[in-house]
Amino acid sequence: MARMSPTAATSLQPITANAKPLATATGAFPILFRQWGTPWQTDVGQLIRYTSDHGFSGIDATSLPVADIGRIRAAGLRIGTVDVPFGDWGGLVSPDAAKRDRCADAVAAYVNAVVAATDVRNFFTVIMPEDAARSRDENMAFALAGFGRVGQLIAGSGARILFEGWPGSYPSYSSLGCTPADLRTIFRALGTGQFGVNFDPSHLVRMGVDPVRFLEEFAPQVHHVHAKDTEIDGEALYEHGNLYDRHWRYTIPGHGVVRWSRLFQTLVKTGYAGCVSIELEDGVFMETRELQQRGLAISRDFLTHA
Repeated sequence: MARMSPTAATSLQPITANAKPLATATGAFPILFRQWGTPWQTDVGQLIRYTSDHGFSGIDATSLPVADIGRIRAAGLRIGTVDVPFGDWGGLVSPDAAKRDRCADAVAAYVNAVVAATDVRNFFTVIMPEDAARSRDENMAFALAGFGRVGQLIAGSGARILFEGWPGSYPSYSSLGCTPADLRTIFRALGTGQFGVNFDPSHLVRMGVDPVRFLEEFAPQVHHVHAKDTEIDGEALYEHGNLYDRHWRYTIPGHGVVRWSRLFQTLVKTGYAGCVSIELEDGVFMETRELQQRGLAISRDFLTHA
């Protein structure tokens, strides 16, 4: 698929406000989008107005203060996930046991505070080792210890920590929980009571893992879904293979190779009752507020027909 230039993107139809929340054509899953740190999204009042006025049912929130999460819910908007505080992600997978414990305690305190004050139960993270140079087996042991403590501290709250399978960056690709083998190890050790999957097919496509087969295996553990696609550049794949991360890029839904209708059909078949949240990481639509909102609108409109 040819890459769209930012100039071409700005020639598309203007974004039109639509106060009625929209849903996917298959499964009628509510459509959300993931909050990023751009200025128009960090102003909570502005974020609420945009979300309500443009057909979205809600957002995936960063690790906002509890009061702001309550404010979003009071506006009648859903919250698909709330981020585990980012500063603790690496510390949960630290070789230092004392640091792991401190980070686990901080994460659990935040999760329990959000749960006590709101109806949010899903919390988002990526398993990112503090020391990427260590072996995957070593870092997996640290991860099981760190997240195992979090699980003990949030047990009984109804909260779930959801792992997104971002594999990390070239050349280490050190993130854990991104492959079927990783997840089997994690769920065997930690169980699925306090842990699950934030399903994002774009990462699986990038790694060469069939997202439909993945979903069929892990559907019982999937509690949230990201709508992000991946374009595969066949010429770059031929020239460089998959060694240097030059053969793929993230795109908005419908501009890559993901079979969205098939995935939604699988979610329906397996009883998924959650939301689908657009995660905008397509470089064509990232440079300005106008382009970001255009990318969200195009994604939303595609999903209403998928």
